Amino acid sequence: MSGPGWSGLSLKTLLELESKPKLATKLAALLPKGTNLQEAALGFAHARQLAAAAHASKNLDLPFVLLKFTMKDSSSKALRGAIAELRPIQDAGAEVKKAEQQAKDDMK
Repeated sequence: MSGPGWSGLSLKTLLELESKPKLATKLAALLPKGTNLQEAALGFAHARQLAAAAHASKNLDLPFVLLKFTMKDSSSKALRGAIAELRPIQDAGAEVKKAEQQAKDDMK
């Protein structure tokens, strides 16, 4: 399930997850139990974008699938827009920055 205007398989993201099993394990732990990581990765151009969305979902207690569906694409701007739409009282920019830092840390 993905938002209008973006979807599809990103081979780069899947290869990143395959080549970095520790990263895949960290991301799987952020997603709801039973979520297929490869399906969750659909539409994200890079594993880091997936990680940022997964962290934002976890940090804000938003269902990942709802957050992803609300995003217009896999960019930071789309993540900020989705957070603002789903949690209007949150500082969406600060939440994106926090999630992106967590994702950056995951990539190490």
